[in-house]
Amino acid sequence: MYFAEGDNTKALELYSDSLKFFEAHDDTKNTAASCGNIASCYSDLSDYSKAYYFIKKAIRLYKETGATYNIADVRVTYAGIYFNDPANKGNLDPVLGCLFKSLQTYKEIGHVRGEALVYSGLGKYYKIQEDCKSAIENYEKSISIYETLNEELKLSDLYSSTGIYYVKLKEYRRAKECFGRLLELNPEINDKLSLAEVYINLSEFNNAIEISKGVLDNSDADYRSKCLAHIFILISLFSLSNEAESYTTIKELIRCHSMNKSTAGELDWDFSDLAEALTNLDSSKRILIEDLISLMQDKTAYPIIRIDQVNIAREEAGSRAEVFHPFVGCKTITKDNDSFGKIIKNLSKENIEINIDESAVMGIERDIALMTFGFLHKKGFIYFNEIAPNILKIGLTDRGGEKIPKSAK
Repeated sequence: MYFAEGDNTKALELYSDSLKFFEAHDDTKNTAASCGNIASCYSDLSDYSKAYYFIKKAIRLYKETGATYNIADVRVTYAGIYFNDPANKGNLDPVLGCLFKSLQTYKEIGHVRGEALVYSGLGKYYKIQEDCKSAIENYEKSISIYETLNEELKLSDLYSSTGIYYVKLKEYRRAKECFGRLLELNPEINDKLSLAEVYINLSEFNNAIEISKGVLDNSDADYRSKCLAHIFILISLFSLSNEAESYTTIKELIRCHSMNKSTAGELDWDFSDLAEALTNLDSSKRILIEDLISLMQDKTAYPIIRIDQVNIAREEAGSRAEVFHPFVGCKTITKDNDSFGKIIKNLSKENIEINIDESAVMGIERDIALMTFGFLHKKGFIYFNEIAPNILKIGLTDRGGEKIPKSAK
């Protein structure tokens, strides 16, 4: 009970008491069982030297009793301990030996659940080796057995692992099958997000939007899940050329982030699986999505307003303009405004450097400053170079030099 609940220290204490009792009564088989349990506790406590000692002792004692089935079981445990030991990273071949011996025994005695367990372990081995095809092959053998036995709890993890590896192989229809079965058993939020990603890769954008909106409507969805759902909806809307709803989604995503800054951080999602879908978008939309992902991952402090993505929505000659950026919406730029005058005055003197990921630029509130630079860039008055991540060097073009009022100079 204590081991199942994660209280390894208490479980170890009780298993050790059992070991003393069985050793005192020369009960070899139960002594071996206690050693196996103690080994698992030490493994979970990261004391691998003691874990190896007790698991080897368990195997030796079971061999003395001729307990073939138990030997196979304890070898699977040994493989699990070896997996978990960080010292074995890059040298997991002994795991195969343990698992294949157990598999042979299970087959000989007709223990199909044992076979399924080993195939699952082999899948994990090949997963670590990044051999996707071999991982899938073994996971599917395990799935086949557990489906026959109606072992739904075992199937959930296997469907998920298999689906993820079909994604890695770009076999999206097979991945869709796996996640579809998984959701029939266990409609977890993360699995819905995995299926949404698959829909995007299959260009089934409306399905991706529908399932992602279901995540947003789920009261149990956390910050991470909501961010991912918004991102998947945005990719789908951009792919469908639905810009109006896209900008609404961007606004909702930025608001979600601003309300959850204290819990923001690593999204723990491999966006490389969406590389093709992002590449199919025009570069401006792809950059918007990449910048939003960086914001959600706390790689930037603010939504990055790139000045070459600012557009002029409306302009009144000689006085004011409405400019637009998806992360900000519309802003009004007026030529007699102090901020506009300050930027023009500084530009007229020399090239300037700015950081677009700070709360203020040249002492001006960032949104106003960057939208003003965007307006000037759109008019052809300034050029810029990104000399470091989010650091721009800005200067006047020849046209800008001609247009700057002499009073500014």
